[in-house]
Amino acid sequence: MRKMICLLLALVLAAGLFTGCTKEPEATVSVQSVSMITGYGALGLNNRYSGIVEAGRTIAVQKAEGMEIAERFVEVGDEVTVGRLLFSYDTEAAQLELEKAKLEKSQLEAAVTTKSTQITQLEKQRAAAKADAQLDYTLQIQELELDINESKINIEAKQKEIERLEKLTEDTEVRAETAGRVQAINEQDGENYDPSKPYMTLVETANYRIKGTVSEQFAASLTPGMAMVVRSRTDESVLWRGEIEMIDTDNPVQNNNNMYGGDEFTSASKYPFYVKLENDDGLMLGQHVYIEPEAGQDEQGMFLPAYYLCDVDGSPYVWAANSSDKLEKRNLTLGRYDPDADSWEILGGLTPNDYIAFPDETCVAGAGVVRYDEESFDNGMNGGEFEGGFEGEFEGGFEGEYEGGFEGEFEGNPEGEFEGGFEGEFEGSPEGEFAGDAEGEAGEAGGVG
Repeated sequence: MRKMICLLLALVLAAGLFTGCTKEPEATVSVQSVSMITGYGALGLNNRYSGIVEAGRTIAVQKAEGMEIAERFVEVGDEVTVGRLLFSYDTEAAQLELEKAKLEKSQLEAAVTTKSTQITQLEKQRAAAKADAQLDYTLQIQELELDINESKINIEAKQKEIERLEKLTEDTEVRAETAGRVQAINEQDGENYDPSKPYMTLVETANYRIKGTVSEQFAASLTPGMAMVVRSRTDESVLWRGEIEMIDTDNPVQNNNNMYGGDEFTSASKYPFYVKLENDDGLMLGQHVYIEPEAGQDEQGMFLPAYYLCDVDGSPYVWAANSSDKLEKRNLTLGRYDPDADSWEILGGLTPNDYIAFPDETCVAGAGVVRYDEESFDNGMNGGEFEGGFEGEFEGGFEGEYEGGFEGEFEGNPEGEFEGGFEGEFEGSPEGEFAGDAEGEAGEAGGVG
């Protein structure tokens, strides 16, 4: 995946070379979102996922087997608190069943006593009988012993039934175990009755949880109980902590777009996962957020990897994009150094909303910039589609066409005339062929000398 993203970035650089031949000879530099870097996003040190705030657990309230509802005290849509009375049972039928079960148990116990007495008598008769008649007594005794064993099993089952019925006649009321909202009621005489569904369904509203999606390629990196950080999309300094409650691999969300191309990978499955929060203060139902694994993120500080910094021991700075989409040196105020992550705390000069470049020989003041963030790669490396990054549409992996961004087509893989970098054919805006990579030669550039 990282190789593919690097290839896409190289594609942009190649496009810059083409437009440089036909238009103003100005280099462009790729800059990346600081929030993406410091938040450990897709091109940083860890994966970041899109999430949405939703109501908590869905709780199924089952009706006891064999019981009838005497009265229901809530309707669909009602808000309930812990201990709220939901419905009560009609115990008259249960009481009759209880008395019947007790009577049947007594009959079984009496049968065991009677057959035990018969066995005692048969054993005495067998002892007094002649040898050729003893076999008949033995067979009768064995048959009675089998009947007794079967009756004892039935007595045990009947005792369990009695205990269940006694509990039902004592616990006639069913109350809410958590605060929530009544989502559905499955009445037996209702139009949409389904015997496979619970009698009542509640949705927990006292506590929100976060629902995210992860592609099958990265699902193994998440585990239940794993510590996670949830960030606000509007202010990434605001965060909540929690842990993964479950990963629902039984209900994948199909995504027909893919970044592989070819016939073998026509779709990539995504699985929903849920984060249980330590607290949900400030969150709103339906709010969109970012989810990322816990990596010691400091609520008060923003740490930037050292390889983005220049002149750390003197006057530290980074190459940043200004409001005119031009590259400039941006002086920084540094704080603590984290040797484990090789990163510096940024106290001033940079915000999560800024964009910075990796420092190399292409970084010069006044150079144009191309911005990249989570949206450029479909919310990180989540196995989704690549949209909008080059002001066009990227279709068919690397075996299809690239349309819109370069005012032409990018076709062929790998048997074309674009050599050194992509080994494909590049047509359109340059009106010619391009051979060599960024450090190679440019030949027949559409009539440009």
